[in-house]
Amino acid sequence: MESPDPLDSADSSHSSDASYSADPADPADLSDSWDEEEDRRLALITPEISRRTIGLLRQLVGLEPPERVPEGAMVLADAVLAEHGPDGLRVLVMTLSSWATAQIENVAELSRRSHEAVLDSMEIACLEAQEGD
Repeated sequence: MESPDPLDSADSSHSSDASYSADPADPADLSDSWDEEEDRRLALITPEISRRTIGLLRQLVGLEPPERVPEGAMVLADAVLAEHGPDGLRVLVMTLSSWATAQIENVAELSRRSHEAVLDSMEIACLEAQEGD
């Protein structure tokens, strides 16, 4: 049985309340805090950051030892921050989140497992890596 959708649990009654502001620490809080100016500003830098992210992934996939992957990611994150500020980092996170979500769905479908089972496997791998440190 699939877990409940965390986005369904977000209280949509906030969207009409002008005094409400989204909690940036809560990824499930996807209220109507997005505005058109912000959307245009981020859209302008999205193609460049997407291309740079694909280039980074080409360098990182298969990198040995895998512990070097975070180093490469930090180099790109630092460059994006220096060139585009926090908006650039936000686009980088949005891009990577979208691609990760699509790939998790792909893995789940191909392996005939639920999305939750794939995520559980990823979480176990993280926990095992932490135990090894």
